[in-house]
Amino acid sequence: MNTQKAKGNHTNLNFFLLPFYFLLFGGLFSCNKVAESLFSISAAKNLPVRKISEIKNQKQVNSTVYLKGKVGNQASFVGGGAYELQDTTGSIWILTKQPLLQKGDELIIQGKVQYQSMPLILAAGGKAVGEVYVEERQQLEHRPVKNRLLPLSLER
Repeated sequence: MNTQKAKGNHTNLNFFLLPFYFLLFGGLFSCNKVAESLFSISAAKNLPVRKISEIKNQKQVNSTVYLKGKVGNQASFVGGGAYELQDTTGSIWILTKQPLLQKGDELIIQGKVQYQSMPLILAAGGKAVGEVYVEERQQLEHRPVKNRLLPLSLER
């Protein structure tokens, strides 16, 4: 009789600890870099994602490219805006008709390479100066920056 009672208490204890286990393991996975690794393999898995430095150096105008990076500086204007997309190799301006995103958001986009020359500005040696940029065609994946809570001040 005592062994059955002890066994029943053990089962009840396991049942009550079950939610605790879910919280514990959920917390472990959320602290891990699982979310980042999922971001890097989900949409970009089968896409030829290019480095920004390659796009700027090769200047393949009108070619379709896939880029991955973080949103930097932004500029809004009538009918759209532009944001700077940054990866480990550099940054490039992306022209968009979508609402501008938060600085630090991570994106995978499809776009078309463009080049704007500035004929009035000549670099040393008489070469015309211009800028390579990308017209955004589609945002394939967007991961917003995590909200950072600021510490509350105890002073009043």
